[in-house]
Amino acid sequence: MLGFEVEFTHRFSDDSPLFVGIGSNDAKLMLSEHRGDAVPNGLLYVRVAHLDEAAAAVGVPAEMQKWGIREAHAVDPAGNRVRIAQFDAG
Repeated sequence: MLGFEVEFTHRFSDDSPLFVGIGSNDAKLMLSEHRGDAVPNGLLYVRVAHLDEAAAAVGVPAEMQKWGIREAHAVDPAGNRVRIAQFDAG
């Protein structure tokens, strides 16, 4: 998703929760299945250099929101929301 690739995975044992690091250029995210690290149906807000490309990569439109920011909204298979916005390069 969004050009991210898995950089590492870690489990303390075969039945332990998974901890994963993903990256895309200078962006790095750490994802955890450990209890208490995040609540179900959470929200990840990502700011990218090219919103339209990122939105197309996940198959959703970028739209102007009532708060004046263009964003794209997606939901992953686990029900977590991903909101993508473009940052100003200046």
